[in-house]
Amino acid sequence: MRIETSINTTLESREALFDAAHASGRTLSWIVIQLMKQMMKNYRALVRSHQNVQRQDPDKDEQWHAVHICMDTRDHDLFMDMRKFFRRTVSLLVAMAIREYLHRWLRKLCAGKLNEITDNYPFNNYFIVLHPMEGALCWKIYWGKPVNTRLLPPT
Repeated sequence: MRIETSINTTLESREALFDAAHASGRTLSWIVIQLMKQMMKNYRALVRSHQNVQRQDPDKDEQWHAVHICMDTRDHDLFMDMRKFFRRTVSLLVAMAIREYLHRWLRKLCAGKLNEITDNYPFNNYFIVLHPMEGALCWKIYWGKPVNTRLLPPT
């Protein structure tokens, strides 16, 4: 199933995404997903707890624009989990990823130095497992595959 949604961006971020889509021949959605995948590599620095969800700074002079994206439900779930654990809106996370990774990523892609990604999932081996316990529901969220695969639940 595909989910259609939108993110709020500044005019500068929106134009950078459209330029990247034009230069790479990829969709905006694909680019956003790849940027978020890059961001996941820095998860240790992004995790925050016991704080309000941080939003983009609403500059009165800034023009905000919606960018429509479409993704698989798995990607959407990952973005929602990133929001939950990083305590930032998805729009803010995308804006951070554009600032931090877009130009470097686009240079590598256009130079053919970026390994082609065969699927559209931002993080391989992302899954959620329910572990009901007496009186509680416990969920394990896996972002990646543990080195010691014995830690994975039995299938």
